[in-house]
Parts: sequence; structure tokens; C-alpha cells
Amino acid sequence: MYKRIFVALDGSPSARLALNEAIRIAAASGGTITCAYVVEHRPQLVDVGAGFTEAGDNGAS
Repeated sequence: MYKRIFVALDGSPSARLALNEAIRIAAASGGTITCAYVVEHRPQLVDVGAGFTEAGDNGAS
């Protein structure tokens, strides 16, 4: 039936179900599975005001 099966994974329950189905099909047909894991890159947000002081504030009391 299928000799090669490609499965994209992202950690979701749907991806896990797709992998289980791919395993079932590969076992029945003697095929191989190739997986790719998708990772979303989210830049780390920083406080743009960090390190600044109010006008006239020199930090000394």
C-alpha cells in the first residue's frame, strides 16, 4: 500500500492521532515513517522602559 509516510508533528492531540494512524498504516503495509516536529518561534518580549529613570531622578535620595 504505502512505502513511505510523512507525518508533521506539533505536539497537539490531532498530530498524535495522525502519528498513531501512520503507525497503523506503516505496520500493515511494511512502510516507513518520517516525522518532522514543528516548533513555533516566539521572540521574547522585554520591557522597553527597563533601565530608564524619570527626568530629574538621579537615583540618589
